[in-house]
Amino acid sequence: MTVCADLTTKASNASLTLSTTSTTVNTTVTVTCSDSSQRLVGESQLTCLATAEWSDGLPICIRDFSDREIIILAVTCSVIFTLIVVLVLIVLILARRKSRTKRKRHERLAQTMERLSIRDPLDELVRRESRRSSMGYMNDSLNSLPNTNGDISKRRLYKVWTNDRSRKTFAFADDLEELVDRGRDKLGIRGKVQVVLEEDGTEIDNDEILRACSGKVMLLKPISDSWRDSRMLTALDTLPPDSTRF
Repeated sequence: MTVCADLTTKASNASLTLSTTSTTVNTTVTVTCSDSSQRLVGESQLTCLATAEWSDGLPICIRDFSDREIIILAVTCSVIFTLIVVLVLIVLILARRKSRTKRKRHERLAQTMERLSIRDPLDELVRRESRRSSMGYMNDSLNSLPNTNGDISKRRLYKVWTNDRSRKTFAFADDLEELVDRGRDKLGIRGKVQVVLEEDGTEIDNDEILRACSGKVMLLKPISDSWRDSRMLTALDTLPPDSTRF
């Protein structure tokens, strides 16, 4: 005898109720939802065909939302969307404020570094005039200086001191030899001298190094003398006259 598959177990698992449990051919089964609050989706009547197959698959039950639940769901979605928008705005405001604070911090740091770089007004004057002279421009005050031994606008301005830092002057020169000659004349130094950096005693022995160090203080050090740190000289000056050891 030909029969269709039993639907009882599947219907029970799907919360469906069958009008009959018969599975013989030409039997029609009416399917309903076990929960009256649910709605049936699919064919509500199934027929056992001569091929031992049901005319359709089992339907399913879905639960419809009430008006109150729909309102609650809509309000909840609106609140969540509003919170997301507010959080995005807060993040954007904080990021913009952080960027502005960072930019101001960099500006203050740049101003501080610029102030710290100007340790000595005379050093700053030397650096400025050296930059101008390298570009072919000179300050009006420099143009008023006497034009001796060539065109002064092509020379560089150097700051030269004696080895003991007691005498200081400025000198224009094209090369190392001219700087030595002019520096000796202005500072009243006799004999052979070396040009060294005031800050650490490094010797300047060619024109390229001289031009590269044009913004620094130079010492005209006699060959027989040794370079002395300015801090050591300051410390010696502060000793009492009766000091025997340093």
